[in-house]
Amino acid sequence: MRVPLALAIAAGVLALAATAPPGARAQVDLPDTPAGRRAAEMLRLTVEGDDAARRALVAEGFAPSLRDAFRIEEHLRIQAEMQRRSGGYDAVEVRDSDAFAIQVLVQARNDGALRMLTLRTETEPPHRIAGMGMRPLTPADGVEAPAVPERRLPDEEIASMLGEYLDRLAAADGFSGAVLVARGGRSVFERAYGEASKSYGVLNAVDTKFNLGSMNKMFTAVAVAQLVERGVLSWDDPIGKWLDADWVRPEVGEKATIRHLLTHTSGLGSFFNDEFMRSSRGLYRDLEAWKPIVSKDSLTFEPGTAWAYSNTGFLLLGVVVEKASGQSYYDYVREHVYEPAGMTGTDAYEVDAVVPNLAQGYERMETESGVTYRSNVFEHTVRGGPAGGGYSTAPDLLAFANALLDGRLVQPETAALITTAKPEAGSPEYGYGFQQWEGGRIFGHTGGFPGISAAFMIDRETGDVVVVLGNYGGASRPVGDFARELLAAGR
Repeated sequence: MRVPLALAIAAGVLALAATAPPGARAQVDLPDTPAGRRAAEMLRLTVEGDDAARRALVAEGFAPSLRDAFRIEEHLRIQAEMQRRSGGYDAVEVRDSDAFAIQVLVQARNDGALRMLTLRTETEPPHRIAGMGMRPLTPADGVEAPAVPERRLPDEEIASMLGEYLDRLAAADGFSGAVLVARGGRSVFERAYGEASKSYGVLNAVDTKFNLGSMNKMFTAVAVAQLVERGVLSWDDPIGKWLDADWVRPEVGEKATIRHLLTHTSGLGSFFNDEFMRSSRGLYRDLEAWKPIVSKDSLTFEPGTAWAYSNTGFLLLGVVVEKASGQSYYDYVREHVYEPAGMTGTDAYEVDAVVPNLAQGYERMETESGVTYRSNVFEHTVRGGPAGGGYSTAPDLLAFANALLDGRLVQPETAALITTAKPEAGSPEYGYGFQQWEGGRIFGHTGGFPGISAAFMIDRETGDVVVVLGNYGGASRPVGDFARELLAAGR
């Protein structure tokens, strides 16, 4: 069962009851399995739940990795927003199911919109929810990746199988973006699909600049590592050594270290909070603009005792880079990361500037009157930063991988350090700014936001690289997973 599973409820789960929309499908019963029962519980709460019930489920029914991915207030805020939009969800079709994982087609009660709910539970009682996501249904949900042969595949066969899969995905309007696969530092597959601008009918190209989402965290981690190598910073510096009370509360400055921020074990949360949602996206052109939001953040746990994904932590790392280097964060990464790697199409471009060959992000919406597309221009900040939101190209990310692997950015031992998980620090699947897969054999990062979907993966043993950059939300990860399976065939 190959089902991409989101780490958190990034798209809504809970809603109020409403009358059935025109064209409502018949409801179905979910299987009597741990995953089926948890999915039924979630859907029941969309109709009958209140704030107390939702809070109890997050606290007691979510596995720690999911529960601690956001502060509980952020979980509840996301759920409340989706509650307002959806009117409640009914299960209308089980797409895939086993004991501990399920994929269910659900329908919103207020407008009949279809969504795909994917849920995974722990294998041991009480079978808490370990992963969950909900996304719009697209035609690509009917496009299955072909079976991967159980033998090592030559480059030509990898390119042929991946191209055939992507052709069918694009024909079903299930992918828009650029894909690159490399072996031994050399590209063996490069192709682009869809449109960079639907308003003007401009096609994507292999070198189109796509928004990276959270993938900028890798560049921030490399910047920090360079400053550690120069002896300017230490992994164990308390961040209060570099950031005064204008930036962080005294408790945060004293207890949280650079190492904690890099591994998401600081206890800080995300700047995507209510204050941010009420503010103008045009405010955020430099790191100083974030100070009124991030300076209010407090610790939700003692640093080093738990793991919770923290955009605030990486924003603060960018400020540390500024303080320690004497340069703006943007100038530092441009001079010390992008230029040495040969990344000529990478930067935190301001979206109201004229930037050639830059893709607009879109969310595909199915309505009663047909398919429409919503631009993400009003959801994104005017400029990305240390935690994400910059732009790059598929060839540039291959250049970054090569530069990281051959020692042009940091020493090989430092590269190994930052790209390796830190279970001893409470971060079993995350290094210093780098995600891990397959027990640490694969490292890199993904990125996601409305209209943004990106995946970047490097095989530690072979040097194989997969880059998938998309300007449809949620479209990249299945492509990246399939490309990785092709590269690993016969192992």
